[in-house]
Amino acid sequence: MKNKKHITLSMGVILLTVVIGVSLPQTGHSALAAPDKDVRVINTPTEAVPVNVIGTPTVNASQQGVWNVGLVGTPPVRVTNGETNPVVIRDANYQAQQPYQAAVDLVIGPGQGGENAEIPVAPGKLFVIEHVSAFSSTDQTLDTFALLTHIAPDNTLRTHYLNNDRRQLTTGGIYTVSESLKLYADAPGVVVRATRLGSTDSVTVRYTVSGYLIDK
Repeated sequence: MKNKKHITLSMGVILLTVVIGVSLPQTGHSALAAPDKDVRVINTPTEAVPVNVIGTPTVNASQQGVWNVGLVGTPPVRVTNGETNPVVIRDANYQAQQPYQAAVDLVIGPGQGGENAEIPVAPGKLFVIEHVSAFSSTDQTLDTFALLTHIAPDNTLRTHYLNNDRRQLTTGGIYTVSESLKLYADAPGVVVRATRLGSTDSVTVRYTVSGYLIDK
């Protein structure tokens, strides 16, 4: 009888416990979960996380600080244009070049061994001489043909001697000069000169000088 009482009491305690447990409010898993936290992805480059971009999203690229888009070092530049698509090359000074040529007669009078004549150059211009020619028909012997120029601030005329050819004629000779060169003549002009051996009568030499003017 005593054992039956113990069993009955135990069963009553168990039953009471079950009833209390059922009657109490139940707490879900979400109520006990920890708050949201940032997730750090530590995949290596060989295990990159795939990212799919859907549509054409707008990217807001705002400048932060000063951008530097300069070239580092001196990288080589290779031009690969072919003959059918050549690179356009323009002389930046071409439009400033003003073609210029002038002729002058130089007369060596009686009693003179030589004479000068001048071809003018406008102020503010520089005459770039590219060709000079000269001609004289005389029975006398002409010694030298020359151009004299100066470039500011040097105001001293510098002499440039020219080669000449003489063709002998029955009643005299013909002297010619034709020479391509590059000389510079500042204002007021370029001086042409001729000399002869002897001093009788008159000798005329015609000079023609050509090239172009540029602004100084």
